[in-house]
Amino acid sequence: MKKLLLSFLVSTAFLQGAHQSYAQCNATLSSSGNCYPITLTVNANFTMDSISWKKDNVVVQTYIASLGSGYIVAGGNGQGNAANQLNQPMGMHVDNQGNIYVADGPNHRIQKWVPGATTGVTVAGGNGQGSAANQLSFPVGVFVDNNGDIYISDCVNNRVQKWAPGATSGVTVAGGNGMGAAANQLNFAGGLVVRNGSIYIVDAGNARVQKWASGATTGVTVAGGNGFGAALNQLATPSMNGNLYVDASENVYITEYSNHRVSKWVPGATAGVIVSGGNGQGAAANQLNNPTGIVVDNLGGIFVTDANNHRVQYWPAGATLGTTVVGGNGNGTALNQVSQPMGFAKFQDTLYVCEYGNSRVTKFYSDSSVITNTYTVTQPGHYVAVVTSNGSCMDSVSFDITVPNPVRITSLSERNLCEGSSLTLHVTPHASFTYQWRRNGAAVGIDADSLVVTQAGSYTVITDRNGDCTDTTDAITVVARALPEPVITSANNVLSTGTFSTYQWQKGGTNIPGANSNTYTVTEDGMYTVSVTNEYGCTGISESVAWNGVGVDELKAAYGLALFPNPASQELYISTKQPLSNAGIKIVNVLGQEVLDLKPAAINGGQVVKVDIAALHSGIYYLNITVEGRTASFKFTKL
Repeated sequence: MKKLLLSFLVSTAFLQGAHQSYAQCNATLSSSGNCYPITLTVNANFTMDSISWKKDNVVVQTYIASLGSGYIVAGGNGQGNAANQLNQPMGMHVDNQGNIYVADGPNHRIQKWVPGATTGVTVAGGNGQGSAANQLSFPVGVFVDNNGDIYISDCVNNRVQKWAPGATSGVTVAGGNGMGAAANQLNFAGGLVVRNGSIYIVDAGNARVQKWASGATTGVTVAGGNGFGAALNQLATPSMNGNLYVDASENVYITEYSNHRVSKWVPGATAGVIVSGGNGQGAAANQLNNPTGIVVDNLGGIFVTDANNHRVQYWPAGATLGTTVVGGNGNGTALNQVSQPMGFAKFQDTLYVCEYGNSRVTKFYSDSSVITNTYTVTQPGHYVAVVTSNGSCMDSVSFDITVPNPVRITSLSERNLCEGSSLTLHVTPHASFTYQWRRNGAAVGIDADSLVVTQAGSYTVITDRNGDCTDTTDAITVVARALPEPVITSANNVLSTGTFSTYQWQKGGTNIPGANSNTYTVTEDGMYTVSVTNEYGCTGISESVAWNGVGVDELKAAYGLALFPNPASQELYISTKQPLSNAGIKIVNVLGQEVLDLKPAAINGGQVVKVDIAALHSGIYYLNITVEGRTASFKFTKL
């Protein structure tokens, strides 16, 4: 366990909430000790419903108070149109008194359920499907302002209706000019929010969000409007089934059903930013599957109903992963399950879920007694714990952890142990530790920051500083490697060996400069070897091969071969007394590198063959004549 230095900075922020406030919000932090791993524990003088841990300003873990099983607060008596029933509801709203308003779409009505009620009361519509002022046609969204006015997205009528408290009919406040894409029209009205007197309405069929100022006859596009698609300036089936969210800064959060993501559009933006999902359709923590309802808390955390994963996910601000806070137990009717959740609302410490599949609204309480309030630190950094209560009370506790750099084993030989050799393992960084080296778990018995290794195995080091904190390094595996065994073969005056990583030819034990391929053309008599390395860096040397073929006069004598003049500057001449068939003529330098190749030719007896050497650099060369597998070599000087 590593010893660490821990320093604390505590800053308290208080956010005024709509439903409750605290005179003082205080969180405290305690630690389990001074050595890694260290457990940090947060406690507070208020009900904690979320704890977000950040490392270097990046969210690394979020815990939400357990919501457990819910209980039914509206509907749940089967699909129907009775006062105690709902019929595949899509949208909902909870007002400041805890009254629940449900967009009961196929029943073409808005139902109000007061706290504790077993039946709902129709407060808008309920007069059959139609377009009259007292009728609705598949309402999918509902919003109630502080005056009790009810705003309804009247989907199939392509309009937004406003019903005053106790009214028997509504007034059109957006759309109502037929289905279309003009500024005064809507095409399947979806989720809606009223903020600062303006109506934000999802225009689902036009893949856009429209803002209608109070009293306006046309809307202004504030998100999308560039066709149906997945580009950041586009929307795909936005929030038709459920909710839209607009925060106090008029940032618009949109659940995109077909793009499986939530996008955020700041005022004046021409494109959105993905803040949840966007990693394809799926059930992983970074994915969504047809999201619908949405609420954003005061800290920027996003609650989203993940309809076809049958769960509600919470994404802290800046997080790349969501946490399941409701459901996630499959599609069903049990109280720990939700079925195709659509609409969603949050009031104080309670979540309300509108279940399309179960035709009910379920309420889930936050239980601060069941929240993970600890975090295990294993790395140095600047940490911040943000503790909230109902999104209205917050305390942040920040702290810095500094520790020595982690101890590691390094090897200069890349962990391969060549046969008959050794390698040295080092511990870095060097410090005033005591060391216990281990091989395959057994103590080696050496107290030093390095170890000479002659055996393969798995090596670790246990370090101890002043008898305080101990740490065990990651294991490094040393693997035994056999030496390569090169063998030299010859053809004429060309020596060859097998395939290896590197080559170095030697004559008389001395390296031949530049002779670094798997072949070498001999130009002098002598004893030749080749040193090679394999892919593991291990070196092997061949047995010596004696070469006596250069300067042998039998071929020269048999054919009466001669080379002149020597030295020469421009031309050489080869003469022969006997005819040569398919004679090969090559010139090589002293490194054995071929510099000139004359194609095999027939040379008649008594003929003189001219060889142009004007292009060669000054120096010593060998002209090799090969006939019937035998080679005669002439040494000459190029002036």
